[in-house]
Amino acid sequence: MRSYHLGLVLLAPLALTLSACFGSSPPEDDDEDSNMEADADTDADSDSDTDADSDADSDSDTDSDTDVDCHSDWDSGFYGSIDASIVTNTAYSNSSGLSDIVAADPGEGETTEISVAISGAVVTQVGYYPDSATEYTFWLGDGDAHVQAYYITLDEAPSAGDTVSFTATELTNYYGKLEITAATDYAVTGSSDVYVNQATGTTLDYSDSGPINVRLYGELIEDRGDCGGGNTCYELEHGGEGAGNIAVIRTDSEYVAAGDCMIITAPLGEYSGEVQIDVDDYDWYINAY
Repeated sequence: MRSYHLGLVLLAPLALTLSACFGSSPPEDDDEDSNMEADADTDADSDSDTDADSDADSDSDTDSDTDVDCHSDWDSGFYGSIDASIVTNTAYSNSSGLSDIVAADPGEGETTEISVAISGAVVTQVGYYPDSATEYTFWLGDGDAHVQAYYITLDEAPSAGDTVSFTATELTNYYGKLEITAATDYAVTGSSDVYVNQATGTTLDYSDSGPINVRLYGELIEDRGDCGGGNTCYELEHGGEGAGNIAVIRTDSEYVAAGDCMIITAPLGEYSGEVQIDVDDYDWYINAY
């Protein structure tokens, strides 16, 4: 972990107090979504959607209490849970079959059975999972598309940078997000750099890019309050103060607040037409306050 863990030493008394008041178990969401999906990817839904995020990430937040300029890249080597040595700014150029997944989208709220062979897709990000996990949420990319795989049963945990092959057998469109929800014959076939879009100060468009990895830094300028399942939504302003570039960040962390500076590398998301990022793993971001 990075040196910013020092900030947690200062927070130890607060953490003990919180533990005494609320217990030591990591946060879990109560699922009240109409489709009853136990959503492991902490969907950052900024309205009444209350996805149950069974991932309950118990990792410590990587916080810093050092004074920084939120709108500067104050930790340029930080890429969350992705090893910086395998990060590339060059987009993929290969075709692995993910475009066939996108073409088979059943429409919002629908699930369909398919049989689409994928070969050479890159695992671009992995959601939190406990040591005992047998099902994993992760994200895939190639030169044609980026797609989320949700709660896929695997023999071993995926890692960012894996190149993989498998047959997708089920697709679900969950509130406008396309997810591979079942697959067979999954195999790791090699390794690759991981493409990260340096997106700070740009206009983000989920409908165009899908769940592509983006890296943003800026200031959490507004606390929107509860946005389902014990999570809070914040507005992250990036690209300069008053620039008007906003991404909604949804997290259940107790160590995030309006006014914090944040750097985050995570898959882009959307809810009800608004760009937002579901914090599925505390390791995806670092914040300073």
